[in-house]
Amino acid sequence: MWLATRDYGSSTADRVRKILERGLRGHWPAPDDLAAQFNVSTQHLRRLLRAFRRAFRRWTGHPPGAYRS
Repeated sequence: MWLATRDYGSSTADRVRKILERGLRGHWPAPDDLAAQFNVSTQHLRRLLRAFRRAFRRWTGHPPGAYRS
């Protein structure tokens, strides 16, 4: 019997979350900086992270805008 296992922590959203967690201790990277780290365009990164707002709220209890202000 074959069982599928999920590799938690390897999705783009998970990788961005880890980068942003490090940013809590220092400066927050700009979207262009994040895209460069993933070797994609900023627009493509935005498409990859369409569900990010919901995930960010689940991770932190606050929307991303609350952290920006």
